[in-house]
Amino acid sequence: MHNIIHDWSDDKSRHILRQLLPALEKGYSKILINDYVVPDKGAPYPLTSLDWELMSCLGATERTESQWRSLIESADLKVTGIWSHPQFDQSLIEVELP
Repeated sequence: MHNIIHDWSDDKSRHILRQLLPALEKGYSKILINDYVVPDKGAPYPLTSLDWELMSCLGATERTESQWRSLIESADLKVTGIWSHPQFDQSLIEVELP
């Protein structure tokens, strides 16, 4: 999933993620989310300015790592890893059944 979840509220995002549950096999299936992950502290200006832009134009948001984890857990899934690179503004979030 690339740049999908960040366009939606938590409720809609949770609904999107829960629609994938029947297709997942525990211990085998993964969901890969390629999206923006704003650091909980010391977020760089380009990410925070994008968050303001999304909020004003779409009513959407860029989520912090804590917010991503909370959202994913509320959809009955678990985060198994978040990978970021200092030269890129997006991260890879790996998700699976708990």
